[in-house]
Amino acid sequence: MKKKTGKGLADSVLLVLILCGWIKLVDGKLMKYHVRRRRFEEVQPTLHPKGGRYRYNIRMGHNQRTIQRNRLHWMITHKALIPAGADVDHKDHDKTNDDPKNLTIRGYPENRSDNWSFQNFQNVADFFDNIGKGTF
Repeated sequence: MKKKTGKGLADSVLLVLILCGWIKLVDGKLMKYHVRRRRFEEVQPTLHPKGGRYRYNIRMGHNQRTIQRNRLHWMITHKALIPAGADVDHKDHDKTNDDPKNLTIRGYPENRSDNWSFQNFQNVADFFDNIGKGTF
C-alpha cells in the first residue's frame, strides 16, 4: 500500500484548471478534459455517507482531490478562490441543491452557528412530535 504524501490538487490549481477551461459546468454537469483521450468527460458526484453532501473526486495525472460539489460549483461560477475563513452556504439549507443561484459565501463561524441552530430547531421539533406518538 502506498504511503500518503499529502500531495494533491490545491484550490489554486483547481482555479487554474477552471480558468484554462479544463474543468467546466455544462448544463449542471461537471466536465473535465481528459488529456490522453483529448475530449471532455463527465465527472460523476458521489454522496458522502455521513454528511449527506455530494462531492467530486478529481484526478489529474498522479494528483487527485476530493472536493465538495457546492465549493467547486461556486469556484466555477465566480472564477475565484473561496476566501480564507469563509464557507459556501446554501440559502435554502438543502445540502443537495447546488444551483449557483442558491450558493453564497459566509464567514465560517457565522455559517456554522446558523446551520447548527436551524438543524437543532428541526431536531427538537421532531423530538416533541415523536413524544406524543410514544416513539423517540
